Amino acid sequence: MNKVKNALDETTEEGLSVQDVLSDVNTSEDEYLDALRVNSNGKSIMYARTPQETNINTYNPTLLKAWQANMDIQYVCNPYACIHYIVSYITKDEREMGLALREVSKAFRDADIKKRMKHIASCFLNVREVSAQETVYRVLGLPLYRSTFQTVFIQTDLPENRVVFLKPKCVLQGMDADSEDVYAQTFSQKYEHRPTELEQLTLAEFARWYVPSYKTDDMETENDFQPNQLKESSTSKQTIKLTDKKGYMKKRNKPCIVRYHKFSENQEEERYCHHMLMLYLPWRNEETDLKNNHLTYADHYHTISDQIESKRSALESFTEIIENALERHEEEGPPVHAWDTLDTGTQQENAEVNEEQCQIHPEYSFLQPSSEHTDTDIKESEICASLPLAVECRPEYLIDEIYRSKVQSLNQEQRKVFDYMQNWCTDIMKSGKTTCKAKAIHLFVTGGAGTGKSHLILAIHQMALRTLQREGTNPDAHRVLLTAPTGTAAFNIHGSTLHSLFLLPLGQTKGYKKLSDEKRNTLRCKLQDLEILIIDEISMVGCDMLMTIDQRLREIKGTDIIFGGITVLAFGDLYQLAPVCQRFVFQEVKDLFARLAGSLWQDNFMIAELTEIMRQKDDKEFAELLNRIREGVHTEDDVANLQQCCISSEDKNDLSDALHGYSTNAKVDAYNEDKLAHLKGRIRKCVAIDRKPNTLKGHVMNKDSRFTGGLPAVLELKIGARVMLIRNIDVNDGLVNGALGTIVSFNEFNPSVTSPKEVLVQFDNPRVGAMAGEKTSMNKAQHPTAVPIGVIEAKFSISARNPGLEIKRQQFPLRLSWATTIHKVQGLTVKDIVVSMEGKFNDGQCYVALSRVPKMSGLHLLQLTPSKIKASRAVTKELMRMSNEMSFQFFHDEIETALKDPCQTQVIAVHNIRSLPAHYDDLKGLPFLDKCTAVCLTETWLQSHHTASTYNLPSYHQLRRDRSNTEKGGGLCMYISSSVRYQTLDSSQDKPGMEIQSIILHPVNSSPFHLVTVYRNPKSSLVEFSDR
Repeated sequence: MNKVKNALDETTEEGLSVQDVLSDVNTSEDEYLDALRVNSNGKSIMYARTPQETNINTYNPTLLKAWQANMDIQYVCNPYACIHYIVSYITKDEREMGLALREVSKAFRDADIKKRMKHIASCFLNVREVSAQETVYRVLGLPLYRSTFQTVFIQTDLPENRVVFLKPKCVLQGMDADSEDVYAQTFSQKYEHRPTELEQLTLAEFARWYVPSYKTDDMETENDFQPNQLKESSTSKQTIKLTDKKGYMKKRNKPCIVRYHKFSENQEEERYCHHMLMLYLPWRNEETDLKNNHLTYADHYHTISDQIESKRSALESFTEIIENALERHEEEGPPVHAWDTLDTGTQQENAEVNEEQCQIHPEYSFLQPSSEHTDTDIKESEICASLPLAVECRPEYLIDEIYRSKVQSLNQEQRKVFDYMQNWCTDIMKSGKTTCKAKAIHLFVTGGAGTGKSHLILAIHQMALRTLQREGTNPDAHRVLLTAPTGTAAFNIHGSTLHSLFLLPLGQTKGYKKLSDEKRNTLRCKLQDLEILIIDEISMVGCDMLMTIDQRLREIKGTDIIFGGITVLAFGDLYQLAPVCQRFVFQEVKDLFARLAGSLWQDNFMIAELTEIMRQKDDKEFAELLNRIREGVHTEDDVANLQQCCISSEDKNDLSDALHGYSTNAKVDAYNEDKLAHLKGRIRKCVAIDRKPNTLKGHVMNKDSRFTGGLPAVLELKIGARVMLIRNIDVNDGLVNGALGTIVSFNEFNPSVTSPKEVLVQFDNPRVGAMAGEKTSMNKAQHPTAVPIGVIEAKFSISARNPGLEIKRQQFPLRLSWATTIHKVQGLTVKDIVVSMEGKFNDGQCYVALSRVPKMSGLHLLQLTPSKIKASRAVTKELMRMSNEMSFQFFHDEIETALKDPCQTQVIAVHNIRSLPAHYDDLKGLPFLDKCTAVCLTETWLQSHHTASTYNLPSYHQLRRDRSNTEKGGGLCMYISSSVRYQTLDSSQDKPGMEIQSIILHPVNSSPFHLVTVYRNPKSSLVEFSDR
């Protein structure tokens, strides 16, 4: 076919026939027709044409004369294609306004009009274009769809997994306070109490024909909540009475449609069999009848499966038709021939995507297929649907002593950020009692290696957990969340991945995809109290992903405010490698509408930079070297120090167990294969199981795992082999992409086959897989801490242009990892690493490789090429812009400015310390303490047995007014600078509920003044206090 196409493109002759063209390319007519018949998209019609007619649409001569306009006729080969065509046509959006705004965006990209268009662009980002037909229906209030059948939903999951309804509030209020009968009857409970004449009726039949009745004269009052209650007119007069006074049911005039959740027979066999038995087998007692003396539901189901399927076919005659259609859709893909020329929207979107391509690392090409790699794709909707709603990862709530120790260890730069956020959280709690809420903060905290970003994240998170806890609210509510773009980074901070938290699709999508009503409601319930979102490793988040997070938060919170009104704290180092398949977070997004709204990052995020190294002396010198390399300002001395890390081939053999980092997959594979070959033991060859549609049975699979969902066709393993997880299995348990470990054994099938059932891995981090290891009993005695890794299934398409044809591959999510690419080690911390600087190095790649170890003694270089040590100019420019234009102003900065004012001669600090013994170390660590003339403390909780020397401050005199031994709380204390003279005054004027301490200060360069500290007990009267 390619030969014929090339010949037609190159020829300039006129009057050529098909035979002439075939002769020129040495192809027979039979071969050409056979090639035409090969079609991966189902049936289609090929029209006989001469070479001169290739650009003529299909037409009908008679209709053309009558129509006198262009026409394009297509044959529809199946009814589903016809339905697809009609639905696509009536829901086709109007593109004229979209095209106009795109032109405006291109023409005025850098002009002031962007500001005037911001509101318009924001609206377009958060709404969708609809067809003219849908617009009319919505304006007139017409129903968008109708059904001639009623429906009823039956819960058929295992009893412990079902949702139950409470009885109405009015009923509950009239019940006995000790009554436990608070739940409304479910349909299955009513079925259990059906009359004996309906003994052989199945639950599916009962649900189809009967509905609860509430309006029979002689029946007892029924107060159960029934979400599917029908109108009286839809039922007949035939009424049945349930046993045990459970009410009445009426028979419908015509059967309704029974809806239920469909379980997978392969992946959830027990739940599937329970579901089938519950619906299509008559029963009275669910607990005993559905198992019928069998050990499992599956055992019982398989003994009577023919009976069950017979009953199901009689009740659901359409099921076979639907399943056949779904199977055909899976095998042949959507009927694209019926609607692929409906409009040029697809071509337009493709042109936009290709207009500005970002750099894609080949290792991650399966996440973002391009025109150069059209033989791979992962269906994003399937991946998104499979992501769990993982917002249950809760970091440990530190005890107060450890928490205070963490806060006290913060340096001044970290303390600025911490104190500001603490004040903000306090303002949020205060604003809960008013209508004025504190303004959300969008802050970027950056810094190089060893500046304590992770330490600050922990301190802020623990502070927010304590400060944002409202009395009387749900203690399990999420008010602050820790997140990261990768599983490894999320596990390091005890957080969740952004994808699993917000149900984001993997890779990139054409436009924002809203959540289903069910998932949106679930997220809203879980995140309704969310105030702070912390994102670590922001360098791995691209600009398009940040926009998606913004849109998701707006959707969840139901508001147009940026990020849904949530405070976002972004931590990370932009000098690391650029995000996979996206631009940097500060660069322009692909969506032209979004560009009109401005840059989420540049318009909203302020910057706070951490520069102080928080490591010990030896580690500190290495961290300072890394920070110079990070910014591309390294010196000759730095290069000389790195030269000392170079090792010879002989030294390399001594470090064979250390992680090796290379710039290309080819070198990684070569090293891993060599290590596996020299490892003693039997090779286990794990062959992937591929499930292909019928039309792809002869398709030759790509051997490169980058184009097969990331899973290799053959995986060779041995006991003792170093491996890495290549999929996020359970972020909470640390089973994340990038987790390193060693194979210690295999769990076998019975009888044994070539591939093992599970691979037992001893991970380097003992926290990884701890929960999964507890659930297994196999090989527990020999390998008590090993984690079993089973096969997973990945779906991928052979063509990015037609994702309908999918191949499913089952394989272990592992790869050999004596060596890995430098891209893969970003976010990891290891004790030793051997780095090869052969091959091409991108901006920041050398910095990422060198900074994987905390000490210079753990860094080993196979060679050193100083020219490959380079930083991104775009990042340097952005950080300079943020420092000049978006530098965050902390209240510490205001205090520093005030202290430099020559007019500010005396500084007095006042603090309600609430136990000086508990917070003495906190007091010593307060910033600007050495600048104070006096420090006045209330609620010291000091008593006579507390010795003064225990609570002295250097260069300060201590003046105490302790509480009595019988009082709770109270106590005053003043610390006066030793450079200032003072005179104490009598404080016998104390009144009930009030404490007073007063002195006269005699500063050196100013007039004396009277300093009085007054503390009022909160339980005392404010009016009386004012009068006194």
